[in-house]
Amino acid sequence: MVLRKETEWVELVTNGTAKLVDADPVRINEEFNNFLDSQSSLEYPGFYGDGKAAEFILKEVLLMFENN
Repeated sequence: MVLRKETEWVELVTNGTAKLVDADPVRINEEFNNFLDSQSSLEYPGFYGDGKAAEFILKEVLLMFENN
């Protein structure tokens, strides 16, 4: 749940893995209960890469030191 009126992470809202609820206690409660009642698993598409950026960067840094 995103406790704001809007978000920069529109892909997650469009995908359904995030819900905009603002600071509205009723909407927060409704979405929380919907989440608890949901039997479907959440899927997180690789919108932002494969999660291996740190590994890639470290390999490049080590390679740079090996070549100097």
